[in-house]
Amino acid sequence: QEEAWSALWAVAQACEVRNRPELAKELYSNLTTNFSKCDVADTAKGCLRRLGMLGKEFGPLKFTALDGKEVDVAKYRGKVVAVYFWATWCRNCLRDAPLIHEAYDRYHRLGFEIIAISLDRDKDTLQKFLAEHEIPWPQYFDGKAWDSEFIKSWGVSLLPEALLVDRKGVLRKMHLEGELLVDALEQLLDA
Repeated sequence: QEEAWSALWAVAQACEVRNRPELAKELYSNLTTNFSKCDVADTAKGCLRRLGMLGKEFGPLKFTALDGKEVDVAKYRGKVVAVYFWATWCRNCLRDAPLIHEAYDRYHRLGFEIIAISLDRDKDTLQKFLAEHEIPWPQYFDGKAWDSEFIKSWGVSLLPEALLVDRKGVLRKMHLEGELLVDALEQLLDA
């Protein structure tokens, strides 16, 4: 049974990344129905939820950040927000880190914010990385990595993953990393 759902999952992911959301939704729905007892069903539900929000109001997303501050994406209205899923052990995340930081430094004064969801398991490793790289944006951390509630509820299966929310709180873009994130950000800031 694992071979069947993993093949279906791979095709659904490929459809989503290749901008075929309707077909991806159909496949994710199939996963939730026919493989409801498998772990992948919860993540597929998250994928359906996320895809259903594209072009609509994003949220809710609330948590207590690593620094103890409360974060609520609804309070970021009027700003362009990247909800950024990442980890210190993710090579592509580390590759993009300087670019993301540079974009934040350049566009923060124009209304750009980042809300990060860390998939790290070790809090000390994450805190050390944040301090060494002077990362100022809020970080969610629960130490559960891929078992985190936000991973399942938003259907995240690859890192890094950025969801870009416009000034009105509408989810506009997803599957962004590196230059793609910066380009999409610049378009939304100019809008």
